[in-house]
Amino acid sequence: MSESGLLSGGERSDRGAAGGGRGRKRLILLGCLLLVVGAAVPLLRQCTAPRAPAPPWVFAVCDVGQGDALFLSVGPHSAVAVDTGPDPAREDACADRLGITEVPLVVLTHFHADHVDGLSGLLHGRAVRQIETTTVDDPPAGAAQVARLAAAAGIPEVRVAPDERRSIGPVSWQVLWPQAGQPLTAPEGAGGAGAMGGSGSAGGMGAAGGTGGMAEDGPNENPGPNNDSIVMAVTLAVPGAPSAPFRLLLTGDIETTVQQILLGDRRRYLRADVLKVPHHGSAKQDPGFLAAVRPSLSVISVGKGNPYGHPAPRTVYLAGSDGARVYRTDLDGMVLVSDPSAPDGPIPVAADRGDGTVPTAPPPSPTRAARSGHGGGSPRHRGPAREREPTEPAA
Repeated sequence: MSESGLLSGGERSDRGAAGGGRGRKRLILLGCLLLVVGAAVPLLRQCTAPRAPAPPWVFAVCDVGQGDALFLSVGPHSAVAVDTGPDPAREDACADRLGITEVPLVVLTHFHADHVDGLSGLLHGRAVRQIETTTVDDPPAGAAQVARLAAAAGIPEVRVAPDERRSIGPVSWQVLWPQAGQPLTAPEGAGGAGAMGGSGSAGGMGAAGGTGGMAEDGPNENPGPNNDSIVMAVTLAVPGAPSAPFRLLLTGDIETTVQQILLGDRRRYLRADVLKVPHHGSAKQDPGFLAAVRPSLSVISVGKGNPYGHPAPRTVYLAGSDGARVYRTDLDGMVLVSDPSAPDGPIPVAADRGDGTVPTAPPPSPTRAARSGHGGGSPRHRGPAREREPTEPAA
């Protein structure tokens, strides 16, 4: 028999035929394997490749689930952080995506876990200069955790000064709450009232008994920690228009009690182009407060499928009832806001998964909220008269 596997008469031997069949099968299997690997590599790259860097922004609302994690840009790779969300990994990932390596200041509006538990993620690999907190250690577990992390990292921790004014780079702000005339009161057992202890304040905010390490507010929780939130009226200069600054109102988790106080004595500071809707869009909102802000853009930082029913449909409507575009991190993902190029120019907005909505009718019918067609931006409105943004007819 020849090496080719043929007999002398030209017939192929059984051994040669079997060997050739196995060879063909191996080639077919190898080809199939290469096809599978070739198809899987792009999918693997898509799953493992880093997210695209964020476009230019001045205000970022991270998608960290049920909690607040905000950034105000103060320079290249530098930002003020306002709250850090509930998850260190998600806070770290958002700061990485935004290119943040330096944090001159972290403002923790209050000590609920959904606002402070991500702090360790922000501290990871970044130069953090100072942490500023509200004046009441409530809940005590959250306050103690922040103190431990700050001490371990050698970062100064300071209390907010009621009514204080600060600026870092192009960003300046005034604290609207707490106020010197309304000292916050620590509830019994909350571990002290911090720098602004007192009693009998209108915003005093904590019934007896702390909330422990509760991440959010349950049906039986007192509103104390929420109403201890730092409220900041932020301004950024618009290029070529120093007399018409770009305004943002950051509200923590304040509820109706504090909203009504601010309506009474800080109304003129409430007007803003961008509103971070209080308390993840909970139902505890004063309609007059949202009406006084009159934003062109409202952002609700909220987790998908959260057990608290946030945001309330009525709050979503109120946040956009004057034509404001409403973004929700549970639906739209991370929201990035850029400053407008002119005093009355549109506000550039980019979001991961959506373009927000403009509610056109009150609840309960959810199908009557229609989307506007301008896409990726929100107009600024100034002066006493405000045009309503054109919207599609309600379904």
